[in-house]
Amino acid sequence: MALSPSILSISALPSISTSDSLHSGVHLRWTNHPLLGFPNGPVEISRAALDKDKCPRLPLHISELGGGTSAPLPYSIPSGQVVWCRPMVGSAGTLATQLNVAGIRPEQVVGGFLGLKGFVPVQYGAALDPTEIWVTAAGANAIRITGPGRILSASAISLDCARKLKFQRLDMVGPPFDGLQGYQSAPVDDPEGEAERRVREGAPVNTSLVDAMHATSLSPGPNNDDREWDRVLRFVDGALKDRYAKMLDTPGSPLSHRQPEALSRGSSEEVATLNTPSYALLMAATRDASVARWAGYSVVDLVNPDLLESGHGGVYRIRASFDPARVFREANETAAILAALELHRIRSHDLNISNPGLVLEAFVAVIPPAQPPLPAPGSMMTQHVRWLSASPALRRLIDVEFTPPVGAVAYAWFRQVGSPFEPMNANRDPTDYRVLDPGSRRADSSDRWVLTDLNGPPIALNYGVAAMDAFGRWSPWTTKTADPGPLVRPPPPVLEAQYLVAPVSPVDSLPRAGSVQITIPVPGELPPGCPYINRVHIRLESLSGALISSLVEPIGSRDSISVLIPGPALARSEIREVRVAAQFEAGGLLSSDGVARVTAADSRPPIGLTIEPSLRWTTRADARDSSRTVLKWGTRHEHQGYRVYVATSRTLIDHFTSLGASGEAALASLSSPTAAMRDVVAAIAPHTNNLPRSAFELVTSRMIDADPSGASYELVIPGRSRLLYVVRISAVGPNNVDEDWSGPPGLFFVAAPPTIKIQAPELVVRGETHPMPSAHVIATLRRGQRAVAWRLFRTTRPDLAVADSMSEVMTEAINLPPSEAPPEVPAETAEDFKAPLAMLEYHDTGPTKYGPDAGLRPWRSYIYRAQIQGEPEPGGPPGVWSDLSIPVSTVVIPEAHPPVAIVSATRSAIGVEVGWRCELPARRTAVGDFRFRILVRQEGNSVAEESGVVSALDLFAHIFKEDSDLATLPRLEVFVETIDPVGRRTLSEPAIVEAES
Repeated sequence: MALSPSILSISALPSISTSDSLHSGVHLRWTNHPLLGFPNGPVEISRAALDKDKCPRLPLHISELGGGTSAPLPYSIPSGQVVWCRPMVGSAGTLATQLNVAGIRPEQVVGGFLGLKGFVPVQYGAALDPTEIWVTAAGANAIRITGPGRILSASAISLDCARKLKFQRLDMVGPPFDGLQGYQSAPVDDPEGEAERRVREGAPVNTSLVDAMHATSLSPGPNNDDREWDRVLRFVDGALKDRYAKMLDTPGSPLSHRQPEALSRGSSEEVATLNTPSYALLMAATRDASVARWAGYSVVDLVNPDLLESGHGGVYRIRASFDPARVFREANETAAILAALELHRIRSHDLNISNPGLVLEAFVAVIPPAQPPLPAPGSMMTQHVRWLSASPALRRLIDVEFTPPVGAVAYAWFRQVGSPFEPMNANRDPTDYRVLDPGSRRADSSDRWVLTDLNGPPIALNYGVAAMDAFGRWSPWTTKTADPGPLVRPPPPVLEAQYLVAPVSPVDSLPRAGSVQITIPVPGELPPGCPYINRVHIRLESLSGALISSLVEPIGSRDSISVLIPGPALARSEIREVRVAAQFEAGGLLSSDGVARVTAADSRPPIGLTIEPSLRWTTRADARDSSRTVLKWGTRHEHQGYRVYVATSRTLIDHFTSLGASGEAALASLSSPTAAMRDVVAAIAPHTNNLPRSAFELVTSRMIDADPSGASYELVIPGRSRLLYVVRISAVGPNNVDEDWSGPPGLFFVAAPPTIKIQAPELVVRGETHPMPSAHVIATLRRGQRAVAWRLFRTTRPDLAVADSMSEVMTEAINLPPSEAPPEVPAETAEDFKAPLAMLEYHDTGPTKYGPDAGLRPWRSYIYRAQIQGEPEPGGPPGVWSDLSIPVSTVVIPEAHPPVAIVSATRSAIGVEVGWRCELPARRTAVGDFRFRILVRQEGNSVAEESGVVSALDLFAHIFKEDSDLATLPRLEVFVETIDPVGRRTLSEPAIVEAES
């Protein structure tokens, strides 16, 4: 029986054998709505025979889903479907319901209340034969039937007819207290004795499963009234009895107990009010049937065996008085409470007590034979909800859900790991009287109970549940295996890792492997559901995931572990980033990876550069007197960068001085101001492997990156420096370590080229005519100077010839290859140059590779200047060019004589006219003009003297006037003589002039 939401409810259970664990008789049990509180006085129990004439049968109607259109009978119910039988007798409900069925068992039929607080099952139906079921739920207004099966017919006895029956009082039942102010005791001399009698008369035949929890077996053993009374005394003695008496002794006592409670908050204390639901806790204790008998809520009718055997049945009535003020004080929905009270209200004088108050009554029908046994809980299932603790003692919250049998009010349950079982609701605290609390109901289901194990082990185990009804009957056990809890993986490790380098002696180039030291703290607190961590798996991997090494380390009782794991094999000075991954193992589960990155670096210095030593020259000094050169070298893949160190021939003197005799040759070259740079390099070369670091200076503030395409450094030195610079390129490995200084060095030898210019040459230019017009240029060098190249410039413009540089008007240049040495001046010409001196000569015929069409023109003056280039240092840049020489000019005179004139002569009225033609190279030359002279010869006589000189600017004609002597001669021979600027003469053929006849 579930406690009915009705205002006042009574249930009856007829028992005629020991098969249901109860003594023979009609076991009665009543309860009231919590808002009514305790009755004001004893409860009256009456009995009447069920008169079928006064209680006619009324038809019932079938409806699906709790309402809607009625279905006709007979009615077939599919499996799992639920239908309701509802009487059309008003709101009073039924006293008893008879169903003729096919294939429907009594446990499929439940009577209950629909409307006040939803459908709440009350009592099993009783099967008189396989086809007839009686439901005796007092006041039930609906009968729920679950398929499969078939309803043939249905009828009910109305609750209204019960009030027409003739009842006989059986007993006045109340709690075992006397002399209380708020309660009128039962009219008996010994209330406590009456309570003991009720407990003994209703004692179960079998031991309560609650008590069986202390035994070694779950099978209940035989029980007797002495043992049951002792159990009840142990249960009610103390807090329960005192609290019960206190609430009854206080008129109108509240249903909750409020008392101040001190609370500590840090250094201060506060007072809070604790509200304890006193009445609800006391009523929870009466779920135990024997405790209910002790408290006056249950009794056994042992004086009417005929009722059980006649087959006609009977009706029991209960009347009780309550404080009306309490109902209105505690209820929030007054109208609903008043409507429910009207179903049970009777006149106050009908209950024979002095202070009746609000008197209510309720009825229940008893139809023989006895009720069927209480079935075992059904549909049992277990569910792992969550973990409550971590290792070493894993505990979890497990829900055990089941469907309690109809009428169950409490339960007993156990769990079993292996062979022994462990009780789950044993009364371990003598003051705890709430041991039989019902299970919590699921929010989405009114007929499912959920039990919660707050200390479940992590392994698989069995749970067993048995239910108890309001009369003290226990169902068989239902068991279910709970699966092992899903273990929670341990948290990932937190790693601390560092690389320990391998020993570096001796230094070689073979791969070497250091070690990685790993420290992993073991977490002191683990997440709930995580087993004890027993091992750690460690992997050392490359960043691409390739495994380098691994190990598995047991933890034991250590708070942290520190291990060494072999590192990667590293080339000389190699640096590599690797990953350490670790996983905790707990209960066979591995955590996710805890990861740390470690930089593994080989501590050996890198292998240096291989540079072929040679002398390199800088550029000429710029305007700031700085010379520079860019040093380039190829890089190696194992180099991170380079540092540049510079020493000079001056800083190396102390080192070679300290070498004594072995350094004398190098010291002499370093100390000589006139020593050639190539000789200084040759003197230092045998000692390059031993040059001290103290003689060098680091000149790079930042490391030069090792670019795959190569590296470079621009060295800047004073332009006029005559020192040799020794540049060492020191490789830096990825581990940021410089190469070993004592190893083979990568060196550059650098010097600035000399900047002293040699003297300009002296020029002698001679014009020549053979075989063509040309100029013979001779450049004479100063004594002791040698030239490797020279340049010759010519121009016809005197204004440009006197400039500081003729580069803008250079018309010709002659480059001699550096290997062509100038010849010595021949002995026969030595007097001309007051030497022996070095001499360069060139025959300028006009066209050159710089001006193929620039031929020399006769009778023109040409001005020449020249430069010579000194010899360079060995391996250095070209030598410096001298200044331009002093200008020297010459005139190009052709070899041929002047051209012959073609002469013509005629007589005219004015005299003898002479004309001639002559192809001259120029009308005016740099050395003068061409001139003409006319000669006349008479026939047979010699040539007469010239008649005059005609310049080239005059007309090529002459007139001997009529009055002249020559004009009168009869016959003349006229000649024209051409005279060039240098005086060379050419006579023309004669022209004959005849006298007129």
